[in-house]
Amino acid sequence: MVNKKVLSNSFTSKSFYIVKIFFTIFTTVCFTFASGKNNFNKTFGGDKLDRGIYITQTSDGNYIALGYTGSYKSTDEVYLIKIDKEGNELWSKTYGGDKDNDFGWTLLETDDKGFIISGWTGSFGAGGSDVYFIRTDSKGDTLWTKAVGGTKDERVTDIIKTYDGNYVAVGQTESFGAEERDGYLIKINDNGDVIWTKTYGDVLLDRTFYVKENNKHELLIAGITKNNSNGGEDVLIIKTDENGNTVWQKNFGYELDDVGHDIILTSSNEMIVSGYYQREEGKEYHNPYFIKLSGEGEVIWEKRLTDERDIHVIHTAETGDGNFVAAGYLRDNDKSPWDCFLMKLNKNGEQIWMKTYGEKEVNDLGYTVSKGVDGGFVITGYTYRNENGNGDFWIFKVDNDGNL
Repeated sequence: MVNKKVLSNSFTSKSFYIVKIFFTIFTTVCFTFASGKNNFNKTFGGDKLDRGIYITQTSDGNYIALGYTGSYKSTDEVYLIKIDKEGNELWSKTYGGDKDNDFGWTLLETDDKGFIISGWTGSFGAGGSDVYFIRTDSKGDTLWTKAVGGTKDERVTDIIKTYDGNYVAVGQTESFGAEERDGYLIKINDNGDVIWTKTYGDVLLDRTFYVKENNKHELLIAGITKNNSNGGEDVLIIKTDENGNTVWQKNFGYELDDVGHDIILTSSNEMIVSGYYQREEGKEYHNPYFIKLSGEGEVIWEKRLTDERDIHVIHTAETGDGNFVAAGYLRDNDKSPWDCFLMKLNKNGEQIWMKTYGEKEVNDLGYTVSKGVDGGFVITGYTYRNENGNGDFWIFKVDNDGNL
């Protein structure tokens, strides 16, 4: 005689197991679909050189991208493009004068849903190239512009909003400071008026690229310096107080060139510095370089990845799971075209995966990576895949595993 209770328990156990398997498969498929949702691959611009440099999410669930274009005038102009989450253009604007080239490099969304753009201009200012600030409304229409600098060349490559509602931009100057290029920090208010400026460096080359503010309102700056005892260029990290006064300055690197191009500030006020190092003397081949530092600049770990290719890390972004991604461009050798790449690394700087993007026999370069609105990552740069041989402003989105 069959024991109905045993049979019932057995059936229930098997049913539960089957349902559990189905649920696991279902959720995995749904997650995979969601992470790859709204992937796209788009180019923008005209029949001349157009370059994408920076991209970030907007508060309305779309993206804003910045760069410059040579397609619409005889000189380069700042080029601002807003796209939806599927990569479709919502609107675009250009800014600049007729005298010389004008470049957009980075931006922020403001509290009123407008934007503050920073870069440099040859059309306005005191001479040479000057730092260029543009404030717009939410549709990209200009509210004000400002040029800051001296008679030589100044430019900025990053801007942040500070705790007091003002802005700090970082870059380099030839007009002020020591003999060669120096690091340059500018604080402005919401009207673009200069509150203060600071320079950093010695008689040899110093360049600063990115800045972050910690929860103590101190500023952390990443760049490069030739003022060292190692030879070549070193990674340069500067910590300042809220007024830009140096608290400490540290160099990192070896005998050949080491470049610090970006900096991530973690929730615990630790820093991850990213860039690249020269692999061999006399050859312009580079590989990824990552350093994790304490809030006081002490090395927690250092990773110098090795690869036969020439790899330049330009920008990094946190992934939300304790890891981070790095974007840039690479080539097989000095006769090969450049390809865009994205690599994911864990919290210890160990590579998880690396993907490349682009077409054969043409240059495809990545500059900035940002988290996608609905998962994955969005990257901007420029590609030479068009028929006229000039570069196009390039934006594409990949899933959480880097698949296009």
